[in-house]
Amino acid sequence: MVEELRNQQSHITPGFAVVQVGNREDSNVYIRHKLKAAEEIGIQARLVHLDSSTTERQ
Repeated sequence: MVEELRNQQSHITPGFAVVQVGNREDSNVYIRHKLKAAEEIGIQARLVHLDSSTTERQ
């Protein structure tokens, strides 16, 4: 399935961003897996890391 997704022709380049607030180790593991999976199938992925003191207003 990964190879099939990688070989699909499209004029749209898929991508996603992960916004992480804080530094929980279980979240870090989950995010690493998501970023690795995206890379394997050619999806652009970006991690935006914010300090744990970041407020919703910011």
